[in-house]
Amino acid sequence: MLDLKQFEAWFIAGSQYLYEEETLLQVDEYSKIMANFFNNSPQSKNCIY
Repeated sequence: MLDLKQFEAWFIAGSQYLYEEETLLQVDEYSKIMANFFNNSPQSKNCIY
């Protein structure tokens, strides 16, 4: 079995200001939802997102 503790993963989300403010707020909201999912996952208890 592969030992995933030897790896480091980064979660980066962003957008460009070429989009309307509503789109940027949606990207922000979805990024927070995904980060909360990973933070609450038992498989990633030693990770910070």
